[in-house]
Amino acid sequence: MKKSFKIQVVYISALLMAILMLSSCSTRQAFSIVMNERTTGTDIQKTSLDIDKKALAAKQPRPSLFDTGDDDDMDDPDMEWEELPMDELDGPALSQIQEILLREYSSWKGTPYRFGGNTMRGVDCSGFVKHMYSSLFSLNVPRSSREFATVGHRIHRDELQPGDLIVFSRRTTPSHVGIYIGDNKFIHSSRKKGVSMADLEQRYWRRSYLMARRLLQP
Repeated sequence: MKKSFKIQVVYISALLMAILMLSSCSTRQAFSIVMNERTTGTDIQKTSLDIDKKALAAKQPRPSLFDTGDDDDMDDPDMEWEELPMDELDGPALSQIQEILLREYSSWKGTPYRFGGNTMRGVDCSGFVKHMYSSLFSLNVPRSSREFATVGHRIHRDELQPGDLIVFSRRTTPSHVGIYIGDNKFIHSSRKKGVSMADLEQRYWRRSYLMARRLLQP
């Protein structure tokens, strides 16, 4: 009887040990599965973040308005007039400012438009205007159409003189600039024609005209 009881005790003990071992294995296995799932999820999230970073890095950011150029959304329409010879603007006696502007313009004429550009390899509207004022008249002027709308003092359109700044906009925000040279003509850099001369009386520019500002004192 005692022997049978001992056998039962040993059997039960062995059974309990087996249950405990199985339970421990199941717990470790479950823990391992959970950790693997977390690791996999972290790896997926990390991979997704890496892909997002690469996608963002691949995008070329637009130059800042106040750092490299304009929000230049203006463009030359199909012009119906032919550019006049320079010596016919305002007659044979050109002012000194006109002569200086037109001489420099002749060197830049035809330079292609390039957003944020500052050289004869490509230049945008504010880059061209900045070059003209700073190199020809030693004026420290800004580099964006918005800022150009705040320099000098505002004048009425009827008061325009060679060397005055003209600001254009297709909305309410200044988005294009040029320099008046007389006879209702101005020089600028447009997206279609690059550095060129345009007619202020042409309907497109007349409707886009925003203001004129005087930086040079005659």
